[in-house]
Amino acid sequence: MTKTNLFPETDAKHHLNQACGVFKRFVRNERGAVTIDWVILTAGIVVMTVGAMAVFRIDTDGITLVGRPDADGNMNFEVTGGNWYGRLVKAIEFKVAFWQP
Repeated sequence: MTKTNLFPETDAKHHLNQACGVFKRFVRNERGAVTIDWVILTAGIVVMTVGAMAVFRIDTDGITLVGRPDADGNMNFEVTGGNWYGRLVKAIEFKVAFWQP
């Protein structure tokens, strides 16, 4: 003999209430919250690092160094091309390479 349910909506309500109870317990449970915080913090640091790498990318391919003598005979050097960070790095490399005490 099989059991027949005369009120199937009661079963659905029971399962819905049971699912809501499980969801409420899950939301109220704070175990692992610190782990989630660290995961989010680490992901934020990774995103910021990747963004900084894109901003401070050293583009030295298109950089040229032009030297022009001034009226006094001194050489003035101008760094052109690339982005500002690449020009700064190239200018520092040049000054270090030709520095004489």
